[in-house]
Amino acid sequence: MSATLAHLESRIRSASNLQSVISTMKSLAAVTMGRFDEASNTIEDYASNIELAMVAYGRIRDIKTLLGRGRETESLAVVFATDLAMVGRFNETIVEYAIESTNRKDTRYWLVGQRALDALRERDLNAEKIYETPESLQSLKSIITLIADELAGQKDTGVTLFFNRSTAGINYEPSSTRILPIDQAFIERLESTRWSGSIKPQVIWNDSNIMARLIREFLFVSLFRAGAHSVMAENGARLAYMEHAEKKIEENLEQLRLEHRRHRKNSINNELFDIIAGYEALRQDEQDDTRSVK
Repeated sequence: MSATLAHLESRIRSASNLQSVISTMKSLAAVTMGRFDEASNTIEDYASNIELAMVAYGRIRDIKTLLGRGRETESLAVVFATDLAMVGRFNETIVEYAIESTNRKDTRYWLVGQRALDALRERDLNAEKIYETPESLQSLKSIITLIADELAGQKDTGVTLFFNRSTAGINYEPSSTRILPIDQAFIERLESTRWSGSIKPQVIWNDSNIMARLIREFLFVSLFRAGAHSVMAENGARLAYMEHAEKKIEENLEQLRLEHRRHRKNSINNELFDIIAGYEALRQDEQDDTRSVK
């Protein structure tokens, strides 16, 4: 086998192996999207229960008192990005959107994902806090719990969550949710909600911390929802990237196979020519020997 054929076969094997890896990663990305989509639907049920608990407790006006929110003096942006690869401009898209949306010099930035820091620094900005990228539902829960606890101590600060959200198929777009101060429309909606059952709920003990705990869960729900959307959009971006890579690999494989067939055909032809040439040489020698005998 010629060196060229051996080299081509080595390249074909490498491309085929890479194609197999890409296929596996596509499957993992699709499974991850499904898991987080299911978790996102589940958190909506939990959010409804939290709101019903607030309605049951009845002291909706305590929300602003407990949060101690007066004049908003600062702006805080919690930006969900990623440290994982093969996502295109996922980080740049959400960071640019966050900066353009806040448009305040006093805005502080908390990042979920170290790599997004580069996009901030390109605008001469920095991050006050950086959290690791969630790779599973459990890690997302842990990170969100930590952020929710720290947000509870942010007094007189407007807090907005920035995250990429999946749109059609594997596409995404930047999105945001303002969670603090709690929207007045949200409070009014809770106040206007009537208990659906015939028996009114009763509070067994009058604990002043009940509403504070419910608010803490409200923050957790809002953060988890944004984080889940970000992970789904991230895996959608990765899926799109890998589908593009898979197409390029297939095109490259087709070219390599064509080139391999061409070289293989030339090699076979050369071998046949050598055999024919050898045969002709032997026949000529036999004819020469016959003439010599005569």
